[in-house]
Amino acid sequence: MLEPKMSSAEIARSFGYMDYAATIHERCAQSRHWYLQFICVDPDYQGKGHGGRLLKFLLDRLDSERESCFLETQNQENLAFYQQNGFQVVEQGTIPGTDIGHWAMLR
Repeated sequence: MLEPKMSSAEIARSFGYMDYAATIHERCAQSRHWYLQFICVDPDYQGKGHGGRLLKFLLDRLDSERESCFLETQNQENLAFYQQNGFQVVEQGTIPGTDIGHWAMLR
């Protein structure tokens, strides 16, 4: 039998986060939109414009289709990057049961 990789407390916390994030998503992005779940750049390559180029590829397509985009971040340092690319914070909070900040953004 396989041993679980996450404890029951970690699993419960994960489901709690998913419920929290889904509630915010529904409240803040009610019209048709894309959901940007991940944009990742290896730390060795950060600060060299790679993230901006990845995001620009998506945003150019969304602009041509006149679509909006929703995202979430738990890293306050990411806010300026997304704001420079037209995103606005639509809700700021703390993930329940943690001290982790959570920002919902829409463009």
